[in-house]
Amino acid sequence: SASMKFAAQYHVAYITMHEFVRSGAIYPIVFVQDGEHQQFRSVVLLGLQSGENLFVDKSGKWQASYIPAMIRRYPFALSPSEDPSKYVVCIDESSKLLSESEGNTLFSSDGKPTDVVENVKKYLSELQALDKETVELSQFLKSNDLLVPLNLRVNNGKELRKITGCYTISEERFNLLNEEKFELLKGR
Repeated sequence: SASMKFAAQYHVAYITMHEFVRSGAIYPIVFVQDGEHQQFRSVVLLGLQSGENLFVDKSGKWQASYIPAMIRRYPFALSPSEDPSKYVVCIDESSKLLSESEGNTLFSSDGKPTDVVENVKKYLSELQALDKETVELSQFLKSNDLLVPLNLRVNNGKELRKITGCYTISEERFNLLNEEKFELLKGR
């Protein structure tokens, strides 16, 4: 299996709502504010401080049974194009997961994308659609005042660390949702 050393410094990873069940069994799921887009995003906490991923060991092996899709997609990503309805597939050319001498080819000898690229495009497209739905869920949670700051205090054996900037769904407010709004949420 491929080394996950590239993710050793990721202390959070975006996840889609479709990953909540599998991720929630392993990682704390919280919401963080994406200041650039003025919205909340769901993430899993992978470490207690910036630059620390407690789930990647020194050899680059992931130490959990589930890896968030946003990490599995690496070294590929989608980027918006000039046409807002289209995206460009990007690749991190510096990634150690790429090789010029071994593995599956991305393009045929005549320059056409191989099945590898076609599968990557399909996967990234599906991930983009799931991410869009998750952003809509986050907007619903925010607009219905269901997100509240979560103040975490973690004792790592040496010191008491305070983790801020995370939000969670208020169980109390969630339980007070009227039937109409609950049905809207359930339909997502």
